[in-house]
Amino acid sequence: MTITDPYVLGYRKAAKSLLRQGMCPAPFRHELQVLWAQGDRADRELVQEISKRWETAP
Repeated sequence: MTITDPYVLGYRKAAKSLLRQGMCPAPFRHELQVLWAQGDRADRELVQEISKRWETAP
C-alpha cells in the first residue's frame, strides 16, 4: 500500500533525519499508526524505533 498523506510523508522524512542526527522525533500517534498500517517493513522498523525510545506501543 502506498502512503499518500502529506503529513505522514513529511513526518517520516523528518523522523528519519532526526534519528540520523541522534535525536528522537515526537511520537505523533496518527502518523505512526498510518506508517505501521500502510507502510513497508522499513516504516514498521521506524515506528518500532520511535516507540521504543518513547516507551510506547506501536
